[in-house]
Amino acid sequence: MNLYPADSGVQTREIIPAVMIRLDKDQECYDFLKRWATHGNVYGEQSYHDSEPFLNIKDANPLEPVEPFLRNMEELPHIVCLTLIKIRLYIIMMNKVGPALANASPKDREIVDGMLVLNKSSIATNPNIASLEGLALADASMTVMCQIQTLYDAVNDYNPLIWPELLDPDETVGNAPMGKGLSQREQANAVQLWTWLAWAETYGATQFLHGLFTKQDAFLCPGIWN
Repeated sequence: MNLYPADSGVQTREIIPAVMIRLDKDQECYDFLKRWATHGNVYGEQSYHDSEPFLNIKDANPLEPVEPFLRNMEELPHIVCLTLIKIRLYIIMMNKVGPALANASPKDREIVDGMLVLNKSSIATNPNIASLEGLALADASMTVMCQIQTLYDAVNDYNPLIWPELLDPDETVGNAPMGKGLSQREQANAVQLWTWLAWAETYGATQFLHGLFTKQDAFLCPGIWN
């Protein structure tokens, strides 16, 4: 990508984010997504060098508003991966509260252990996250929850097949087409192909997504759903 940021016709940029998440490089993935969201429209067919300042975004604040990422909904794999990063970030922030395990059942311990695995993500050490505690942590958690719902709604409005496909994977996903001008079904299959493993390997992510899909009260953000 640094050699040829335009990524014209290759679509490497569609595959990279989910791979980075699977490697627990959430911060690097967020930086990559921000780089593309803020400067991708200037690439065109030109060649750029990695000395350009926008290619060196590092340790961006993952609590930033999500609206700039929604300016180009054609980059659906990016937005779906950003949603997953925000879910992972929310779980990491919940881990900071510290669950009470004195009388926890084996099932509860399994859930907590699964959630704590995310603490090794690179985004957990971002200063904007690592420094959170008390009321600031509670406020930031609500901010992230609302951002997740904003992203979810934006994707659902653009292509209502995306989230159902991730919740109930299609066995034909391996045949997903590449390129632009896809039908909604083809687009959903392509997004599933490129991102599903990252979702499946994140403990609790699909359950979280199901809560949004069914609009369960525990997942509601004030002002988003009536």
